[in-house]
Amino acid sequence: MSPTTVGSSRSGMPKPSTTWAPDDTKWLVDEITAHCWVGNKVEFLVKWNLGDSTWEPHAHCRNLEALDDYLELHGAQSVQRLPKGSQRTHSVRE
Repeated sequence: MSPTTVGSSRSGMPKPSTTWAPDDTKWLVDEITAHCWVGNKVEFLVKWNLGDSTWEPHAHCRNLEALDDYLELHGAQSVQRLPKGSQRTHSVRE
């Protein structure tokens, strides 16, 4: 699986303070490793190519290949079919 290019600032989100990168750095998604339902909305734990992980709303992840891989791993045909509550998975690459 190849990383997914998201953009220089991850859809306008500020870069984490623990990882420095030049402004023109492409943030790439390595994989989605977990999800958590907050009310009727879902957030995903995104592992980035620079080593950090952040919780991102579905709106930031909806077009990522990594989300398709995550749904397949869970046997879910859509985000709405993901188990409720917090769910962590083994690496998609395993």
